[in-house]
Amino acid sequence: MRNAFCRMWFVCGSLSLFAILNSCSSDHPRYKKIQENISPAEQVQSHDDFSKLRGKVTDNIQCAAQPQLNYCLYLPSYYSSQKASPVIFIFDAHADGKLPVTKYQTLAEEFGFALIGSNNSRNGIPYDTLLIMANTMILDASNKISIDATRRYTMGFSGGARVAGAVAAYEKNIDGVIGCGAAYMDEILKSHPGLFYFGFAGNDDFNLLEMFLMHEHFEEAGLKNYFQVFEGKHEWPDTAAMRNAFKMLTVSDAQEKKMLEKKISAAAVTPRMAKAFEAEAGLQKKYLDAFTTQNIFWWKTEISNLQQYGRINTDVEKLHRSRRLLAYIGVAVYSFSTNAIKNHNDADAEKFLQVYRMADSQNSEQRFLEAILRARQGDNYRALGLLNEAVSLGFSDLSRIESEPDFQKLKSMDEYSRLIAQLKTQKP
Repeated sequence: MRNAFCRMWFVCGSLSLFAILNSCSSDHPRYKKIQENISPAEQVQSHDDFSKLRGKVTDNIQCAAQPQLNYCLYLPSYYSSQKASPVIFIFDAHADGKLPVTKYQTLAEEFGFALIGSNNSRNGIPYDTLLIMANTMILDASNKISIDATRRYTMGFSGGARVAGAVAAYEKNIDGVIGCGAAYMDEILKSHPGLFYFGFAGNDDFNLLEMFLMHEHFEEAGLKNYFQVFEGKHEWPDTAAMRNAFKMLTVSDAQEKKMLEKKISAAAVTPRMAKAFEAEAGLQKKYLDAFTTQNIFWWKTEISNLQQYGRINTDVEKLHRSRRLLAYIGVAVYSFSTNAIKNHNDADAEKFLQVYRMADSQNSEQRFLEAILRARQGDNYRALGLLNEAVSLGFSDLSRIESEPDFQKLKSMDEYSRLIAQLKTQKP
């Protein structure tokens, strides 16, 4: 039964949404634009004294072989080039290597790890290019700092977790993966029986199901892995949760390891949650189908019910399920809306953007996409109002605004000039 459920869910639910997300993921507002004509790296010897960077986060370290690639680095304060250090290569979904490196630098200091976060790997880039990027970064860092070749790990969040898994599957001498908020299911991992995998997902994460099923898949395949659920949504785990992964990578005492495994097990998926997952997978498929089959009034009722359940439900598991389903609708409708705008399917975009606003009322990307639609319809004042709302909600991608063809008619308006000036002032 479990195997049949796994196959059904990945075909009907996760993979369907994954395909939708990949079709437009390169337009995500936080993605950084880089040159993608990346060629395989050649070994370049470096004589930089990286010991001077000890104990601090250093961003934008260029790869010698490919200067358009760079990464963020943290070395423990006691790092020495005379002693090899374990390392974690990190991949964020939005090319923001500094975010996780900064977030986990205290853990790196405590447990003696070097952290190296890619500032280029992001969703929407073909996997062969991502693997070349990762190889280039790994080789560059290996030439610049003293790395323990027997203790090299990868880590990633969301789409970056899939990259971390792919790098471990195809790169030589990667000893383990810490994957957060997204699964990596390549069968090639079975050829790495000694590979260590530690998965994380928030209890409100729309990808909790796929992470749990990956854990089950690894268990059946005999791969050493752990899975921990933390209090949160689709996000990097907090340092308290992540500490268990860092400690598992360093613990050597058998009794201490047994106690740690017990602690991790206590934060795993409960049997009750696992039993309810099949119904949740069915609801996800229902919502994917509903984007093309149901009208806005149906969506209004459905989202309103989920929001109510997600606030006041006395059943904790149902409360979290409602929040996960709302998040699932939000990420799916982002993809549907973006594709509709890109393909000039304005009638569909009108409906999807209404659903988007209902599901995630404070989302800046919804305002940005709706501004495009209103400008396309000739409602320039409404478009400017929506752009201002987007900025007030945190939208900061100046290049996307300035390069959007449908905003060309706005450029002669004083309010548009003021908005652009404001964003330029805010830009770091």
